[in-house]
Amino acid sequence: MKKTVSSLSLLALLCSSTTLFAAHPWETHWPEKVWVKRWEKNFLLGLMGGYADREGSLNVFTSYGGFPRIWQTDVVRDSSDTGAIYGLFAGYQGKCQKWLLGGELSLEHHPLDETQSFAFSDPANLFNWQGTSQYHRSWITGFTFRGGYQITEYLMPYVRLGIETAQDTFEVNLTTNGPQVPPLYLYNEKWIYRFLSGIGIEVPLYCTAFTMRMEYQLHSKGKTMEIDKVYTDGVINPITNAELQPKTQAVIFAIVRNFN
Repeated sequence: MKKTVSSLSLLALLCSSTTLFAAHPWETHWPEKVWVKRWEKNFLLGLMGGYADREGSLNVFTSYGGFPRIWQTDVVRDSSDTGAIYGLFAGYQGKCQKWLLGGELSLEHHPLDETQSFAFSDPANLFNWQGTSQYHRSWITGFTFRGGYQITEYLMPYVRLGIETAQDTFEVNLTTNGPQVPPLYLYNEKWIYRFLSGIGIEVPLYCTAFTMRMEYQLHSKGKTMEIDKVYTDGVINPITNAELQPKTQAVIFAIVRNFN
């Protein structure tokens, strides 16, 4: 009799356990399932504007291939362009508890193409040169990853790291007091890739799907823009080389629409 009661009790326990697992399948409590459920993902679209400073060292090297021999000249001048920048971006991001990870595709315009003037002479002071340079950059396309941590309900610091590309144009005009040499025009353009990094803060706008950002960005130097010019006049035969490798620092403000 006791064995029968024990068997029935064990059978009832197994049935109740089976019913419990059927109502709450243990697969839903896997860590992967919990991890997926905690992520809140959304697309975003934003507009940005700010102020930037693009600076570098302009290096102009001039040598002479004629006779008599004239010493070569190597002059270095600071080059700096400042002004307003603007653009737009779109991205996709996910939040898990207080952490944020996302990626963004951006399109920016940096109209920092002021004309820079400079002058120099050869060591013997026989030929004086006057010149201007201009560095132009097309619309910049970039892709960056963004990661942040929400320290309060209304403040989230974040960092940014990625790559960008644009078609850069470098122009130099040179004139000299030598009667045999006409004005020299040096020109080069090419696509250049750069690293982009940034650090900023993001705050939500109360009771809306919008947020605001303030960010400091550093656009790395990339490859050196270099141009050469050789002119044969039968007398001094000037050979000119110019180089510039600028970097850009910027402070930007952005407004973002989050599509939940």
